[in-house]
Amino acid sequence: MTFEIKDTVNPRKAIEFVLATHNDFDKVKELLNEDPRLINASVDMGDGDWETGLDASAHMGRKDIARYLIEQGARFDFLCLMVTLDEVEIVKAILSAFPTVVNRRGVHGFGLRHFAKKGQATRVLAYLDRLEEADN
Repeated sequence: MTFEIKDTVNPRKAIEFVLATHNDFDKVKELLNEDPRLINASVDMGDGDWETGLDASAHMGRKDIARYLIEQGARFDFLCLMVTLDEVEIVKAILSAFPTVVNRRGVHGFGLRHFAKKGQATRVLAYLDRLEEADN
């Protein structure tokens, strides 16, 4: 399997963004406006302690910034993991709180169904089927 590395986010901008997501909502909006790819930027804060803007806003209790990042498309890596592990009750709770993330993409652009199929997550697949049927 080969991967092509595409144009990457400026590392200095990524650091500036993640630092801003700790407490500077206006700067977060400004930086995202300049480069929307920053939404999922991750920075090594030292000793392999990787942090995204969503991580930073969460550990600082900045619900306003966290919700904004989610609305702007921040990845829900935890959701993808819970889908893979077939943790259907957790998946239901997340999708109930944030219904639009059902169509969100995870790592490499994979959707929730991909993670469910790879994890043989039969309960989550059945739940996703019910959601899809309800939409039709």
